[in-house]
Amino acid sequence: LMINEVTSVFRDWADRYVDQIRGLIARGARINGVGMQFHAFSNDENLKIMRGEIHTPAQLLSALDKVGELHLPIHVSEITLTALADDRAGREAQAKVARNFYRLWFSHPATHAITWWNLPDGGAAPGEDKVASGLIDAELRPKYGYEVLHDLIHREWRTNLNTRTDDHGAVNFRGFHGRYRATVGSTQVEFSLVPGSDSQIFINLAQEK
Repeated sequence: LMINEVTSVFRDWADRYVDQIRGLIARGARINGVGMQFHAFSNDENLKIMRGEIHTPAQLLSALDKVGELHLPIHVSEITLTALADDRAGREAQAKVARNFYRLWFSHPATHAITWWNLPDGGAAPGEDKVASGLIDAELRPKYGYEVLHDLIHREWRTNLNTRTDDHGAVNFRGFHGRYRATVGSTQVEFSLVPGSDSQIFINLAQEK
């Protein structure tokens, strides 16, 4: 079960949010995760973000640190970032902000999930659909923000490695958490790296003829 709160938890509500959750848990409420929304619905908000006037990295990380003290998975549960004017420059600005924020959220150990809230332009709730906040346009064509997140998820945050074992048949590497497929000769083995797990994986190779 998730508890979820609006964007103000990233500004000045983090302490009160933590107190609320601790109070609920003390009274026996079951809470499995914490949602922290992040909406910038107006061009003015996004311009202030890009000028470093609001939602600075220090502020965002401070809020994640405070909520992270609960030792519950944090979900950045709803994200809205507009493309300013819906032109090339506006879409490039949206993509730049999205890349920077996603990398910051992903970097924090308490963050378990990040959810973009409205995929296509014009697909948001009434009142929120006046800005170009989608990752794809109204014709379902990918925008720069879509390409940026695709690059993060499928390139920057993936571990691909070609290497050789040492004299003891071992390979050491530092990789992202997730599912892996190791290929050694004609043998393939799948395994997972998950937080807090034993990171030693043993692969037994059949004698090749």
